[in-house]
Formats: sequence, structure tokens, C-alpha cells
Amino acid sequence: MVQAVKYNEQTASSKETAIDPNAVNILIVDDLPEKILVYRTILEDLQHNLIVAQSGEEALKLVLKHEFAVILLDVNMPGVDGFETATLIRSRKKSAKTPIIFLTAFNDEFNIAQGYASGAVDYLPTPVVPEVLKAKVKIFIELFQMRQQAAAQAEERAKREAAEESDRRKDEFLAILAHELRNPLAPLQNALNLLKISDLKPDMAAMAHKMMNRQLQHMVRLVDDLMDVSRITRGKIDLHMENVSLTDVIESAVETARPLINEKNHTIEIEATGKPVLVRADFVRLSQVFSNLLNNAAKYMDHNGLITVAIEPSNNYVLVHIKDTGIGIAPEKLPTVFDLFTQVDSSLTRSEGGLGIGLTLVKSLVEMQKGIVEARSDGLNSGSTFTVTLPITKQKNNVTPFKGHAATQTKKPLRILIVDDNQDSAQTLGWMLEMEGHQVYLKFNGPDAIEMARQISPEVVLLDIGLPDMNGYEVCRIMQEQLHLTEAVFIAQTGWGQEEHRRRSKEAGFHHHLVKPVAATDLYAIVNAR
Repeated sequence: MVQAVKYNEQTASSKETAIDPNAVNILIVDDLPEKILVYRTILEDLQHNLIVAQSGEEALKLVLKHEFAVILLDVNMPGVDGFETATLIRSRKKSAKTPIIFLTAFNDEFNIAQGYASGAVDYLPTPVVPEVLKAKVKIFIELFQMRQQAAAQAEERAKREAAEESDRRKDEFLAILAHELRNPLAPLQNALNLLKISDLKPDMAAMAHKMMNRQLQHMVRLVDDLMDVSRITRGKIDLHMENVSLTDVIESAVETARPLINEKNHTIEIEATGKPVLVRADFVRLSQVFSNLLNNAAKYMDHNGLITVAIEPSNNYVLVHIKDTGIGIAPEKLPTVFDLFTQVDSSLTRSEGGLGIGLTLVKSLVEMQKGIVEARSDGLNSGSTFTVTLPITKQKNNVTPFKGHAATQTKKPLRILIVDDNQDSAQTLGWMLEMEGHQVYLKFNGPDAIEMARQISPEVVLLDIGLPDMNGYEVCRIMQEQLHLTEAVFIAQTGWGQEEHRRRSKEAGFHHHLVKPVAATDLYAIVNAR
């Protein structure tokens, strides 16, 4: 059914809601109601929206709000006439190509020429011939619908191509993830087989242990990166902003990246400024940014490469340049180098490809701390430079010093209850704590753990969250209701490290939340502080 809408300021909102969104819009502009009635009568069986304006000003407002297949425009109107209205319609990008048909009783050559000069596609004398008007309007409607269909098809094609590209990148990422996670498993399995040999030489056993630790740390970093990306994309990262020394941050990052740098026999040179530079940042997260960039530089260089770290203060900002002599970045890769799952070199000949999320983390964490990061390279085999720009803080008080990784000192033996349904995990963790001189008790479910706690009154309780039947939150709450456990330290150990799970741990009564695999230094620090 045709929708005929008269526009005016007071009733525009209520009347425009009657427009059929599935029909095409036709704008009729004329100051005479009797002529509008004629045009509506002629065009109503086209079954489209006939929208009416009685002045050039009303027409211009409607053109800003709606898209029209064709505009029927009277030439002689008070105020802004048809020629001026057409010129203004054509001057707006949105309506520049909307077909305009002039309707007028003045059909001399001068007016016709002026009409075409104003942007008209046709010029009809009045009174109009109904069949001619209807036929012309119908043609423009069909052209409009064809353009809409073509645009919809193009949009659908673009969406399909984007979905296919997303699927391709997802499949590629899953393949890379499987490859990266399998890589450490082979040397770990080989080392375990070596350690079964009864007459294995001590130096070879020491090398095997060192290699196993290195491969395990590699797997932990992969999982940590995945979790960080998940938290960032969901807005779950909380930064602890404070005034920190940039030199201390970089020192911490170098210490983190040192094993890979040493493994590949790279040289690292730090060109620090003579003056201390303070930035407002999260120390741990900013250190993660630079350690990721240093690891990235170390991975994409052959052995005996050079990494240069230069600190360059500039007015209210400081630039940190990390330059390497590695494989470089191809020009076509530079625009997407920070995109999720992007590989600088995804060829199978490269064994250091990673998951393609390290640089995405870098960009997200830098921007969260009001900085920017850029990548530059002169092309393949020309090295690359990553520059992080951060605002300098002028406040010199309350600077957080870098404490390094201080060794822990074992205190008096403690009664420690470990509760985990993964018996291998519980047993190996127990061995670690027994080696520190503590008395360790193991249980593998909630009810047994609660009974054991009643008997031994543990001073430290290590609780897995994902226990069968009764989860760790429930076990913790029940234990804390027992008076003899009011002084015990409760430590949650779990594979879940998101803020939501840390919050739930705190609400359940846990004093600490450690993510598996639990770092020995973190665990010893908590236990020895008891």
C-alpha cells in the first residue's frame, strides 16, 4: 500500500514512522496542494513511499534524512526555488547522484537549459501526461533497486570474503598453535627418556633438566600470551599505574629475554640517556611490552646478531627504539604487523614463528598506557626497528624501584596440605615443598581434604579450584569455618587467571591466587612469608 507522507516540523517524527522501510522513497516537492494531489494519484499504484514537501527548505531537510530513488521538483516556489533547491541537493555528497525531474509550466529553452545546469536528469512540462510521468518514475525506481541490489550483493560478497579470510586465518592459527605446542613436547619426551638411563652422566642429566625447564617456560609463555589476548579483547586487563623508571623497566625486560638472547649468542647494546626518565605506567605490563619486542628481535635473527636499545627523550615524550639485524619485514607486511595472528614469516622453514599474537599484545598494552608503537624496516634481510613512544611524567616522587628477582630463604618447616585431583601435579608439587623441608600432605578431592585439615591443622593449604563434586571455592569456605584454621594461609592454584576468577577466589577467602603451572619462586615466596 502507498504511504503518502506530508512533511512539517511538528509532525515529522510521527508521520515518518509510517514509511514502509521495504519500499522505495519518492520525493514530491511542490507548493500547490492541488498539484501534489495529482502527482500522488498518478503514482500511487506504483506501491512505493510518496513523501511530500511544500518548499525547497522542507525538501532539503528530507534529503538529509532519507534516500530517494527520484525527486519530482517544481521550479516556481516561494523562497528557495526549484533551481536553487536542485543545486543544493547536488552539492551534498549523499544526494549528489539522486535523479531530479523538474516539473514546470515554463518550458522555454532558457528554463530547460537552466534546469539541466542545476543537475536535472529530465524536464517535464505541466500539466503532465500521466503515462509519461509514471513511466519515467518507474525507470528511476528500477535503476535505484538495481543499484541497491548490486550494493547488497557487493556487501554480501565482502562479508563472505571477510568470513573466508577469518576462517583461513583461524585455521592457520590453529595449525600454528598445534605446531608451537608440539615443538616443546618432543625435547621434553626425549629428556624424560634420557633421565631413565641409570648410568646417565651427571653433566648430561643437568643439561636435560635445563632443557626441560626451558621448553616448559616456552609453553607457559604461549599460554600466557593467549590468556592476555583474551583478557584484552574482553576489556578485562587492569593496569596498576605508577611512576616508574624507564631504565628499570628495560632492565627487567632484558632479564626476561636474556635466555633466548644468550641461546642464540646475540649481542645486546643499551644506549641509555644520561638523565633518568620517568613514565606513568604499569611496571609489569610495560616490561612485558619490551621483553616481547626483545624476544621478537632475538627470534628473527640468525645466531650472533645485534640488538640495540636506544632511549631518546623528546620534549614531553620518550622514544624507545629496539633495533635488530634480523630478517626484516617485507613492505606489504608492515601495515598488518600488529594484527592478531599475523606472521612476519610464516614459511615452514622458519622455526621461530610463534603464534602471531606477541606484537598484538605489544600494541594493545602500549596504547592502554597512552603510548604508540611503530614498526619500520627497509625490507627483507635489512633488520627492523620497533619504536615505543610514551609520555614522560614530571612527578619525581613515589617512584617504584625495580626489585629484581630476589632469592627466597627457607624458614621453619610448615604443615602444608595440597589438594588437587591431578595426582601427578599434586605429587610433584609436594616433592618440591618437601625438598624445602616442609611436611606435606596430599588429598585429591574436597571431602578427604576437609577431613585431613581437621586432623592435621595445616598452616598452608594449596587448593585446586576445579575439583570434582566440590570445587575449591566451597572447600575453602568450609575449611575457614573451622576455628583451628583461622591462621592458615589459603592459596588457590588453577588454570584460570582472569580477573573474574581472582575476584571469586578472594570472595571465597583465598589469600593468594596462583595460575598453573605454579612458578616455584612465587610459591616459595608465599610459603616462606608464612
